[in-house]
Amino acid sequence: MIVSVTLLAVSGNISCATAANTAVLASLISTINKILLSKISGSPSLFTLAKKSFGIITVIGTLALLLWNLV
Repeated sequence: MIVSVTLLAVSGNISCATAANTAVLASLISTINKILLSKISGSPSLFTLAKKSFGIITVIGTLALLLWNLV
């Protein structure tokens, strides 16, 4: 998904900002997916650790994306 969006941005079909937003959103979804996968396949202590660390990364990434779009 990120590669095709990059190609669209390079060819001028979409703006570079749209491509960047799409890449960041895909990364945030992947980070949330890691939390869910640790719940399904890992121990409870792994899930707690993943929820805390990946949760912080997700919140910071979401805030950065929102702030970047406001500027």
